[in-house]
Amino acid sequence: MDEVTYQRIVSSVETELAGKGLRNSGDQPSDVLIEVTFGSQGGHRRTGRGSRYNFREGYLYINLVDPETDKLVWGGSGRAVLSYEVTPESAQKTIDEVVNKILRNLLPK
Repeated sequence: MDEVTYQRIVSSVETELAGKGLRNSGDQPSDVLIEVTFGSQGGHRRTGRGSRYNFREGYLYINLVDPETDKLVWGGSGRAVLSYEVTPESAQKTIDEVVNKILRNLLPK
């Protein structure tokens, strides 16, 4: 994965957290650090008729870490099947959907 994808994920996480009343405090975190891990892997599956298809699956882990103790406070993960034909808009839409699902139950609005 590349820097553009990373920035899309960070933007989506910040937007989602802002909707829950949390904000980025810059270089001096007071409550939690946000740790993001992402990547993809390829594979193939067989259908009931014996044919095979290839797919690429993306995964995303979001962890909230206490900055003083470096201990995990909360963690969530999500996955999505990735299209081989990606536009910037479709990539952002997929990222937003996965981030929303991961953070949905973090805090009530």
